[in-house]
Amino acid sequence: MKTTEKNVIVEITDNGRRKRHVYPISDHGELMTHRLRRLLNGRLGHIRGDYYTERHEICFVGLVWQSPYVLLREITQDRLRLQEELMELEGPSWLTEILPIVVPDKASDAKISALMLQELGNRAEIKARIQEAEQAKAELTELAGGWL
Repeated sequence: MKTTEKNVIVEITDNGRRKRHVYPISDHGELMTHRLRRLLNGRLGHIRGDYYTERHEICFVGLVWQSPYVLLREITQDRLRLQEELMELEGPSWLTEILPIVVPDKASDAKISALMLQELGNRAEIKARIQEAEQAKAELTELAGGWL
């Protein structure tokens, strides 16, 4: 999925002091959903302090989001596009009837993070179902000897 967002801001406490770190979430304009999901779940990975000093006491606080929440809007639009694609492949199902979320004008960082995780989950389920439907269609075409 293409995105205009390049980074997200993660807030942590480091030995009791709040700090913010910037993490890249896109590679040449493509959203790295796996990395975004890891960050949303608080798995930061490499922040440990200097190599020669003691390990810092680091606690994940959360991601910092700013209105108009462009990334959430882009993920929602991509999920709606995938729902249309699934609808064309196999007709209506519970996956095609998931309603679009309403992106609030102002919301807490925790609320936006929860909505982001929900959208990423919905998007992943729909993509998996599309892949299954396309594979089933290809197998059916192969069995029919190309007559379909």
